[in-house]
Amino acid sequence: ITEASLGIEYTFWEFSMYSGKPAHAPYLYTGLTVFQFDALFKPRNLNEIRKYDTDYALAIPMVVGYKATVGQKMILAFEIGARYAFTDGLDGSNPSKGHREDRANLKFGNINSDDWYVFTNMTLTFAFGRKPCYCNF
Repeated sequence: ITEASLGIEYTFWEFSMYSGKPAHAPYLYTGLTVFQFDALFKPRNLNEIRKYDTDYALAIPMVVGYKATVGQKMILAFEIGARYAFTDGLDGSNPSKGHREDRANLKFGNINSDDWYVFTNMTLTFAFGRKPCYCNF
């Protein structure tokens, strides 16, 4: 799966990497994700899943994470997030695209609900340039 996401992050308390002291905070993230995945199908009478194409779908990410400053210009974050996908084809149980005409014979499992997938990751973010200037109005 390859994904791109646009969303909003809510940090539970003030987090500033420019305060001069170590900062850390838990956060939540959600938004809208578009992702690319391998379109799969299971041929009849064979016990294997095959790739036949590449497909795209949308998902809603639900992420919880924790971030902390490392030095003055880096942030280390760990997060785990589930994505609700608007497709039922991630596991090959409901093929689409090139197999539309033969879908009834290729479906298996519960086809009445869409798929979910989970990402767990660690990121290291570097800050470049000057400190931001905030003006009080």
